Amino acid sequence: MTRVFCSYSHADEALRKRLDVHLVPHKRQGATIWNDREMLAGDQLDETIRQELAAADVILLLLSPDFIASPYCYDVEMQRAIERNQKGECRVIPVILRPCAWLSTPLKSLLAVPKDGKPVTQWPDEDLVLHEVATEIGRAIAAPKRAPAVAQAPSAGAAPFQAASVMPPVPQKVTSSVLPKLNVRRSFTDADKDRFLDQAFEEIAQFFQAALAQAEQENQHVTTSFKRVDANTFHANIYVDGQAKARCKIWNGGQRGFAGGIAYSQDQSPTTSSLNESLSVDMTETTLGLRPMGMTAMGNSNRQGVLDVQAGAEYLWEVLVRPLRR
Repeated sequence: MTRVFCSYSHADEALRKRLDVHLVPHKRQGATIWNDREMLAGDQLDETIRQELAAADVILLLLSPDFIASPYCYDVEMQRAIERNQKGECRVIPVILRPCAWLSTPLKSLLAVPKDGKPVTQWPDEDLVLHEVATEIGRAIAAPKRAPAVAQAPSAGAAPFQAASVMPPVPQKVTSSVLPKLNVRRSFTDADKDRFLDQAFEEIAQFFQAALAQAEQENQHVTTSFKRVDANTFHANIYVDGQAKARCKIWNGGQRGFAGGIAYSQDQSPTTSSLNESLSVDMTETTLGLRPMGMTAMGNSNRQGVLDVQAGAEYLWEVLVRPLRR
Protein backbone atom coordinates (compact mmCIF):
# COMPACT_ATOMS: atom_id res chain seq x y z
CA MET A 1 0.00 0.00 0.00
CA THR A 2 1.43 3.35 -1.06
CA ARG A 3 1.45 6.12 1.53
CA VAL A 4 1.18 9.74 0.35
CA PHE A 5 2.00 12.71 2.60
CA CYS A 6 0.53 16.11 1.70
CA SER A 7 2.44 19.18 2.93
CA TYR A 8 0.62 22.51 2.51
CA SER A 9 -0.06 25.88 4.06
CA HIS A 10 -3.46 26.20 5.73
CA ALA A 11 -3.92 29.35 3.63
CA ASP A 12 -4.35 26.93 0.71
CA GLU A 13 -6.88 24.67 2.47
CA ALA A 14 -9.57 25.18 -0.18
CA LEU A 15 -7.29 24.15 -3.05
CA ARG A 16 -5.96 21.22 -1.02
CA LYS A 17 -9.51 19.98 -0.47
CA ARG A 18 -10.30 20.26 -4.19
CA LEU A 19 -7.17 18.26 -5.05
CA ASP A 20 -8.12 15.68 -2.42
CA VAL A 21 -11.43 15.12 -4.22
CA HIS A 22 -9.57 14.32 -7.43
CA LEU A 23 -7.35 11.87 -5.55
CA VAL A 24 -10.30 9.81 -4.27
CA PRO A 25 -10.00 7.19 -7.09
CA HIS A 26 -6.42 6.47 -5.94
CA LYS A 27 -7.63 6.11 -2.35
CA ARG A 28 -10.18 3.54 -3.54
CA GLN A 29 -7.36 1.59 -5.14
CA GLY A 30 -5.57 1.37 -1.80
CA ALA A 31 -3.40 4.49 -1.53
CA THR A 32 -3.34 6.25 1.83
CA ILE A 33 -3.26 10.04 1.41
CA TRP A 34 -2.48 11.85 4.65
CA ASN A 35 -2.46 15.50 5.70
CA ASP A 36 -2.42 17.10 9.13
CA ARG A 37 -6.23 17.35 9.21
CA GLU A 38 -6.21 13.56 9.68
CA MET A 39 -4.80 13.93 13.20
CA LEU A 40 -6.98 13.18 16.21
CA ALA A 41 -7.43 15.21 19.36
CA GLY A 42 -4.58 14.43 21.73
CA ASP A 43 -2.06 13.49 19.01
CA GLN A 44 1.47 14.83 19.43
CA LEU A 45 1.70 17.32 16.54
CA ASP A 46 5.40 17.26 15.67
CA GLU A 47 5.86 13.57 16.40
CA THR A 48 2.84 12.50 14.35
CA ILE A 49 3.92 14.61 11.37
CA ARG A 50 7.49 13.30 11.67
CA GLN A 51 6.26 9.70 11.64
CA GLU A 52 4.00 10.26 8.63
CA LEU A 53 6.80 12.00 6.73
CA ALA A 54 9.16 9.12 7.49
CA ALA A 55 6.63 6.53 6.31
CA ALA A 56 5.52 8.24 3.09
CA ASP A 57 6.35 6.76 -0.31
CA VAL A 58 5.22 9.93 -2.11
CA ILE A 59 5.36 13.46 -0.65
CA LEU A 60 3.27 16.23 -2.20
CA LEU A 61 4.47 19.79 -1.58
CA LEU A 62 1.63 22.18 -2.41
CA LEU A 63 3.56 25.33 -3.24
CA SER A 64 2.39 28.90 -2.86
CA PRO A 65 3.78 32.14 -1.41
CA ASP A 66 2.31 31.10 1.96
CA PHE A 67 4.02 27.70 1.82
CA ILE A 68 7.40 29.29 1.08
CA ALA A 69 6.85 31.88 3.85
CA SER A 70 5.91 29.20 6.40
CA PRO A 71 8.86 28.19 8.60
CA TYR A 72 7.26 24.81 9.32
CA CYS A 73 6.31 23.94 5.73
CA TYR A 74 9.58 25.20 4.23
CA ASP A 75 12.20 24.54 6.90
CA VAL A 76 10.81 21.35 8.42
CA GLU A 77 8.54 19.41 6.07
CA MET A 78 10.13 20.42 2.76
CA GLN A 79 13.72 19.96 3.98
CA ARG A 80 12.92 16.52 5.42
CA ALA A 81 11.21 15.56 2.14
CA ILE A 82 14.27 16.64 0.14
CA GLU A 83 16.58 14.62 2.40
CA ARG A 84 14.50 11.46 1.95
CA ASN A 85 14.19 12.06 -1.80
CA GLN A 86 17.98 12.36 -2.14
CA LYS A 87 18.38 9.03 -0.35
CA GLY A 88 15.91 7.40 -2.72
CA GLU A 89 13.47 6.74 0.12
CA CYS A 90 10.50 8.52 -1.45
CA ARG A 91 9.35 10.54 -4.44
CA VAL A 92 8.77 14.28 -3.94
CA ILE A 93 6.27 16.05 -6.22
CA PRO A 94 6.08 19.87 -6.24
CA VAL A 95 2.49 20.94 -6.97
CA ILE A 96 2.40 24.62 -7.93
CA LEU A 97 -0.89 25.98 -6.57
CA ARG A 98 -0.28 29.72 -6.88
CA PRO A 99 2.45 31.88 -8.45
CA CYS A 100 5.49 31.83 -6.17
CA ALA A 101 9.30 31.84 -6.26
CA TRP A 102 9.63 28.04 -6.23
CA LEU A 103 12.37 28.16 -8.87
CA SER A 104 14.54 29.86 -6.24
CA THR A 105 14.20 26.86 -3.91
CA PRO A 106 15.95 23.47 -3.95
CA LEU A 107 12.82 22.08 -5.64
CA LYS A 108 13.74 23.71 -8.96
CA SER A 109 15.53 20.51 -10.05
CA LEU A 110 12.37 18.40 -9.69
CA LEU A 111 9.66 17.99 -12.32
CA ALA A 112 6.65 19.92 -11.03
CA VAL A 113 2.96 19.71 -11.80
CA PRO A 114 0.83 21.12 -13.42
CA LYS A 115 2.52 20.92 -16.81
CA ASP A 116 5.42 23.34 -17.26
CA GLY A 117 5.06 24.50 -13.64
CA LYS A 118 2.11 26.75 -14.51
CA PRO A 119 0.22 27.41 -11.25
CA VAL A 120 -3.19 25.80 -10.76
CA THR A 121 -4.85 29.19 -10.27
CA GLN A 122 -3.68 30.39 -13.70
CA TRP A 123 -5.52 27.65 -15.61
CA PRO A 124 -9.00 28.55 -16.94
CA ASP A 125 -10.59 25.24 -15.81
CA GLU A 126 -9.62 24.35 -12.23
CA ASP A 127 -11.19 20.88 -12.29
CA LEU A 128 -9.42 20.00 -15.54
CA VAL A 129 -5.98 20.98 -14.27
CA LEU A 130 -6.52 19.29 -10.89
CA HIS A 131 -7.59 16.14 -12.73
CA GLU A 132 -4.32 16.25 -14.68
CA VAL A 133 -2.35 16.83 -11.47
CA ALA A 134 -4.10 13.87 -9.81
CA THR A 135 -3.35 11.73 -12.86
CA GLU A 136 0.38 12.50 -12.59
CA ILE A 137 0.28 11.77 -8.85
CA GLY A 138 -1.43 8.47 -9.67
CA ARG A 139 1.43 7.57 -12.02
CA ALA A 140 3.89 8.27 -9.22
CA ILE A 141 1.85 6.14 -6.81
CA ALA A 142 1.92 3.24 -9.26
CA ALA A 143 5.64 3.62 -10.06
CA PRO A 144 8.16 1.20 -8.55
CA LYS A 145 9.93 2.29 -5.39
CA ARG A 146 13.04 4.35 -6.09
CA ALA A 147 16.44 2.86 -5.35
CA PRO A 148 18.85 4.73 -3.05
CA ALA A 149 21.30 6.98 -4.86
CA VAL A 150 24.27 5.07 -3.40
CA ALA A 151 24.27 1.37 -2.58
CA GLN A 152 25.11 0.54 1.03
CA ALA A 153 28.09 -1.69 1.74
CA PRO A 154 27.26 -5.10 3.24
CA SER A 155 27.67 -5.49 6.98
CA ALA A 156 30.40 -7.70 8.41
CA GLY A 157 29.63 -11.37 8.04
CA ALA A 158 26.87 -10.82 5.50
CA ALA A 159 26.83 -12.67 2.22
CA PRO A 160 28.50 -10.67 -0.57
CA PHE A 161 26.27 -8.88 -3.08
CA GLN A 162 26.01 -10.24 -6.59
CA ALA A 163 27.71 -7.87 -9.02
CA ALA A 164 24.49 -7.25 -10.96
CA SER A 165 22.51 -6.27 -7.85
CA VAL A 166 24.30 -3.04 -6.97
CA MET A 167 24.74 0.28 -8.72
CA PRO A 168 28.26 1.32 -9.75
CA PRO A 169 29.99 3.36 -7.06
CA VAL A 170 29.51 7.11 -7.32
CA PRO A 171 32.88 8.80 -7.92
CA GLN A 172 34.01 11.38 -5.42
CA LYS A 173 33.49 14.98 -6.44
CA VAL A 174 36.48 16.44 -8.20
CA THR A 175 37.43 20.08 -7.96
CA SER A 176 37.08 22.44 -10.88
CA SER A 177 40.85 22.69 -11.15
CA VAL A 178 40.93 19.00 -12.02
CA LEU A 179 37.76 18.77 -14.08
CA PRO A 180 36.46 22.02 -15.61
CA LYS A 181 32.73 22.64 -15.43
CA LEU A 182 30.98 21.55 -18.60
CA ASN A 183 28.86 24.24 -20.23
CA VAL A 184 26.41 22.40 -22.45
CA ARG A 185 24.92 24.56 -25.20
CA ARG A 186 21.13 24.72 -25.00
CA SER A 187 18.38 26.03 -27.24
CA PHE A 188 15.34 27.67 -25.67
CA THR A 189 11.84 27.73 -27.11
CA ASP A 190 9.40 30.63 -26.96
CA ALA A 191 7.51 28.64 -24.30
CA ASP A 192 10.70 28.43 -22.21
CA LYS A 193 11.19 32.19 -22.49
CA ASP A 194 7.57 33.03 -21.63
CA ARG A 195 7.68 30.72 -18.61
CA PHE A 196 10.97 32.24 -17.45
CA LEU A 197 9.60 35.79 -17.84
CA ASP A 198 6.47 34.97 -15.80
CA GLN A 199 8.51 33.41 -13.00
CA ALA A 200 11.02 36.27 -13.06
CA PHE A 201 8.25 38.86 -12.72
CA GLU A 202 6.78 37.04 -9.70
CA GLU A 203 10.18 36.85 -8.00
CA ILE A 204 10.87 40.55 -8.68
CA ALA A 205 7.46 41.47 -7.22
CA GLN A 206 8.26 39.46 -4.08
CA PHE A 207 11.71 41.07 -3.88
CA PHE A 208 10.21 44.58 -4.04
CA GLN A 209 7.56 43.80 -1.43
CA ALA A 210 10.23 42.52 0.98
CA ALA A 211 12.68 45.34 0.20
CA LEU A 212 10.05 48.03 0.81
CA ALA A 213 9.10 46.48 4.14
CA GLN A 214 12.75 46.33 5.17
CA ALA A 215 13.40 49.94 4.10
CA GLU A 216 10.49 51.10 6.25
CA GLN A 217 11.63 49.04 9.22
CA GLU A 218 15.23 50.25 9.10
CA ASN A 219 14.60 53.98 8.44
CA GLN A 220 12.69 56.01 10.99
CA HIS A 221 11.35 58.68 8.60
CA VAL A 222 10.52 56.31 5.73
CA THR A 223 7.16 54.78 4.92
CA THR A 224 6.43 52.64 1.87
CA SER A 225 3.58 51.06 -0.02
CA PHE A 226 3.34 48.07 -2.34
CA LYS A 227 0.23 47.59 -4.47
CA ARG A 228 -0.46 44.64 -6.75
CA VAL A 229 -2.57 46.17 -9.52
CA ASP A 230 -3.18 42.88 -11.34
CA ALA A 231 -1.39 39.63 -12.16
CA ASN A 232 1.12 41.45 -14.37
CA THR A 233 1.56 44.86 -12.70
CA PHE A 234 2.55 46.31 -9.32
CA HIS A 235 3.26 49.78 -7.89
CA ALA A 236 5.99 50.65 -5.38
CA ASN A 237 6.21 53.93 -3.44
CA ILE A 238 8.71 55.35 -0.95
CA TYR A 239 7.84 58.35 1.25
CA VAL A 240 10.15 60.38 3.48
CA ASP A 241 8.31 62.25 6.24
CA GLY A 242 5.14 61.64 4.27
CA GLN A 243 6.46 63.16 1.05
CA ALA A 244 6.66 60.92 -2.02
CA LYS A 245 10.34 60.61 -3.00
CA ALA A 246 10.29 57.58 -5.31
CA ARG A 247 7.53 55.90 -7.27
CA CYS A 248 7.43 53.23 -9.92
CA LYS A 249 5.21 50.90 -11.85
CA ILE A 250 6.64 47.54 -12.94
CA TRP A 251 4.81 45.25 -15.31
CA ASN A 252 5.28 42.10 -17.34
CA GLY A 253 4.87 43.11 -20.96
CA GLY A 254 5.58 39.73 -22.52
CA GLN A 255 8.25 39.26 -25.17
CA ARG A 256 6.97 41.59 -27.88
CA GLY A 257 6.76 45.32 -28.42
CA PHE A 258 8.52 48.38 -27.03
CA ALA A 259 7.12 47.77 -23.54
CA GLY A 260 7.96 44.08 -23.63
CA GLY A 261 9.94 42.20 -21.02
CA ILE A 262 9.75 43.45 -17.45
CA ALA A 263 9.22 47.17 -17.84
CA TYR A 264 9.85 49.96 -15.31
CA SER A 265 8.21 53.39 -15.34
CA GLN A 266 8.15 56.31 -12.92
CA ASP A 267 4.66 57.03 -14.29
CA GLN A 268 2.00 54.97 -12.50
CA SER A 269 -0.84 55.86 -14.90
CA PRO A 270 -2.70 52.94 -16.54
CA THR A 271 -1.03 53.43 -19.91
CA THR A 272 2.07 51.34 -20.66
CA SER A 273 3.40 53.56 -23.45
CA SER A 274 6.04 55.25 -21.27
CA LEU A 275 8.94 53.49 -19.58
CA ASN A 276 12.30 54.40 -18.05
CA GLU A 277 13.95 50.98 -18.10
CA SER A 278 13.21 47.37 -18.99
CA LEU A 279 14.65 43.89 -18.63
CA SER A 280 14.26 41.66 -21.66
CA VAL A 281 14.76 37.90 -21.82
CA ASP A 282 18.18 37.01 -23.17
CA MET A 283 20.28 33.90 -23.10
CA THR A 284 23.80 32.68 -22.70
CA GLU A 285 24.77 29.33 -24.17
CA THR A 286 23.42 27.49 -21.14
CA THR A 287 20.74 29.54 -19.39
CA LEU A 288 18.15 32.29 -19.65
CA GLY A 289 18.56 35.67 -17.99
CA LEU A 290 17.52 39.31 -18.08
CA ARG A 291 19.31 42.03 -20.06
CA PRO A 292 18.76 45.69 -19.06
CA MET A 293 17.92 48.09 -21.84
CA GLY A 294 20.43 50.49 -20.25
CA MET A 295 18.42 53.68 -20.46
CA THR A 296 19.64 56.93 -18.91
CA ALA A 297 17.80 56.40 -15.63
CA MET A 298 20.62 54.08 -14.62
CA GLY A 299 23.42 55.53 -16.67
CA ASN A 300 26.05 54.90 -13.99
CA SER A 301 24.97 51.38 -13.01
CA ASN A 302 27.73 48.78 -12.92
CA ARG A 303 25.31 45.98 -13.79
CA GLN A 304 25.84 44.93 -17.37
CA GLY A 305 25.25 41.95 -19.60
CA VAL A 306 22.75 39.18 -18.89
CA LEU A 307 21.61 39.15 -15.25
CA ASP A 308 20.02 36.38 -13.23
CA VAL A 309 16.63 37.12 -11.68
CA GLN A 310 18.05 38.21 -8.31
CA ALA A 311 20.46 40.64 -9.96
CA GLY A 312 17.64 41.90 -12.20
CA ALA A 313 15.48 42.64 -9.16
CA GLU A 314 18.36 44.45 -7.46
CA TYR A 315 18.98 46.45 -10.64
CA LEU A 316 15.39 47.74 -10.75
CA TRP A 317 15.51 48.46 -7.02
CA GLU A 318 18.58 50.63 -7.67
CA VAL A 319 16.55 52.55 -10.25
CA LEU A 320 13.82 53.21 -7.69
CA VAL A 321 16.03 54.33 -4.79
CA ARG A 322 18.51 56.34 -6.85
CA PRO A 323 16.65 59.67 -6.26
CA LEU A 324 16.97 59.11 -2.50
CA ARG A 325 20.77 58.99 -2.73
CA ARG A 326 21.26 62.31 -4.50
